[in-house]
Amino acid sequence: MARALPLIAHATAVVIWATTFVVSSSALAQMSPAVLTVVRFVLAVAVLVPLAARRPGLIATASSERHHPPFSQNRRHGDAVS
Repeated sequence: MARALPLIAHATAVVIWATTFVVSSSALAQMSPAVLTVVRFVLAVAVLVPLAARRPGLIATASSERHHPPFSQNRRHGDAVS
């Protein structure tokens, strides 16, 4: 069973990935691409936010300062490099 679990997970991902093409093409017949994009984003947020909320230390991670690579030096787009 331990060897079958990765294969089952992979097969499930392939089936889910493949069904999105069918669902998207039928949904585009009913709504505009912009509305479809918003609907997909809302569904993704509805699924991923509860999963992220269960993660320990989420608030601490979100509020901590991020490390910026030395090459960025917090420059804005278009600033000259000295």
